[in-house]
Order: sequence, then C-alpha cells, then structure tokens
Amino acid sequence: MARVRTFARALKNLSLSAAAVAASRVRGRRVSPRWSFMFEAGVKYLRDGFGYLDTLPVAEHRAEMEAMLLPDPALREVDLKAETIAGRPAEIMRPHGLLTRRTVLYLHGGSYHYGSPKTHRPLLCRLATRAAAEIVAIDYRLAPEEPFPAGLEDAVAAYQALLERGTEPSAIVIAGDSAGGGLTGATVLAIRERGLPKPAGAALICPWVDLAAREGSMIRNDAIDWLDAATIDGLARSYAGGAPLTDPLVSPLYGIDKGDAAALPPLLVQVGSYEILVDQAVEFAERGQAAGVDVALRVWEDMVHDWHFLANVDPVGLAAIEEIAAFVARVTSRSA
Repeated sequence: MARVRTFARALKNLSLSAAAVAASRVRGRRVSPRWSFMFEAGVKYLRDGFGYLDTLPVAEHRAEMEAMLLPDPALREVDLKAETIAGRPAEIMRPHGLLTRRTVLYLHGGSYHYGSPKTHRPLLCRLATRAAAEIVAIDYRLAPEEPFPAGLEDAVAAYQALLERGTEPSAIVIAGDSAGGGLTGATVLAIRERGLPKPAGAALICPWVDLAAREGSMIRNDAIDWLDAATIDGLARSYAGGAPLTDPLVSPLYGIDKGDAAALPPLLVQVGSYEILVDQAVEFAERGQAAGVDVALRVWEDMVHDWHFLANVDPVGLAAIEEIAAFVARVTSRSA
C-alpha cells in the first residue's frame, strides 16, 4: 500500500512539474531551445523529486527513489533475472534471443549512497537491446554503512567472477553513470594495479571522478542541473570514510594519468554541458589523453546530469544511450 501511495505521488509530482513548465513557457521562459517540453518537465521532476528525497533518512531515500520509477516499455524488451555474483545481488538483463557473447558489467549511480540495479532498469534495458549485450548490474555495497573501499571491492570481485565463469575480458565492457561512472574509472585503475586482464572498454557516463571538486561547473551549473552540489559535498566525505578525497581509487581523476596507459582499456566519457560535473569529466578525459590513454570525450550540449533517464520522453536521451551501445559494440567486435 505504501508503494502505491508513493507511486501516486510520483505521478502527481510529474503532472505538477509539467504544469509549472507550461506556465513558464507561456511567459516566454525556456531553459534551452534544445529542450522539448517533456524533457524540461522531466528535468524539473528530477530536481524537485531529488530535492525532496535528500531531506529523508538514507533508508527512506532509497525506497522512495525506487518508487519514483514510472512504467517504461523498454522493460518488455529483455529477459530479467536475479543472480548472486561474487557474493552480491545482481540483475541480469538479456535481450530476447541474444546471440552475442558481449557483456556489460554495470555500476549504478546514486552518489555511492542510493540507487540499485532496479532504479536503472529502463536505461539498462535500452542499452542491452541496442548493444546486443548481456547487462550484469551489481548491487554493490553503499555508504554510509559500507564506505570506501567496499563498493570498489565488490566491482572488482564481480569483474573477476565474470572472468572465472569463462567470459573473455575482450568481451566485457565496464560501465556506470554518476557515482557509478566514477566507480567505473576506479575499477579500471584497480584492475591495472592488480595486474588483471583489462576489459575491452569502459564507459563513464556523467561521471563523478573528483570528489574533492568544489569550483567551476559545480558553481556555474548548480542553478540549472538537477544534481545539487551542496548535497553531494557531504556524500563525498561520507563515502570516502577515512580516505583522502584525492585518493585515485576514490577520485580517479587523480590516477588516470599515472601508470601504464597501455594497461587501461579504451574509455568513453559522456557528459552534459549543463552538468555540475562537466569540468571534472572533461579534465579526466584530457588528463588521460595527455598520458596516452585511449579516451573518447563527448560533451552533449545543453544536457543535464544523467539525461539518459529521460529517453522515454525525448529522443536525445535515447541518442546518448545509442552512442554508448555503439562504443560497446565497437570495442567488443572481435570477441562478440
């Protein structure tokens, strides 16, 4: 019953967001000419919704975040099953009739405190079908109960488990969004440190790669992005625990240009120009490129954090997912 009430509230809030955007447009106010009406309403829904969630205790935030999910037809395109991988719960998503061997190990976003494979199902189902890949989404341990390095250890252990079950590293892409994007960067650095076979590639989507960042786009875009800079400041310290925020395995920005560049896989970094995280994502890519790492940087104009989640209401989100899918297909082409 509580879930039904939360879902009803989500629908009501989406309607209120749409009404507010309609009223604003009547007055001639638009955030960006690139934004459709539904995209702008979706961004407002996310900003208002997460503003409310951030006032809740951690456990309530997590439950309500899952309840914010609205029905999405993409879920009908895959077979979904639960598994345990390296001791952690996981969701496996396979497009109907999948014939390729490529696998995406996905690390969900949520500021290292929230989120789960369930909250990311719509994005992952679309990625699975367009990349013709199996998605393995790990429910890694979260702060504050399990701060760094718990989540990183879970990610590396999941990668090793895929190798042990016979999946070739050249058929595996590691990917993640937001905190999961930062965790993806940290995971490939840890894989290099430990001398494990490198995966075929890694996709960092709107990545949080510098938990120490407090300036630049963190200030410049705070009024337009739905992700709140003040909120993630406290979450960064909570996740890091006793480790420095500049530890390369906490903030991979500080490790991408250290060590053997050839031991890192090709990377795709996607970020929106309206994100509070855009400056650090660009710096991460540029540091990697300068050090000889194969990094493709794509800055999507006028896009906010994780705009991929609005793929059901606007084609720009789907286009970004298709770009990730094309990267996955390219780097795994020989093994898949």
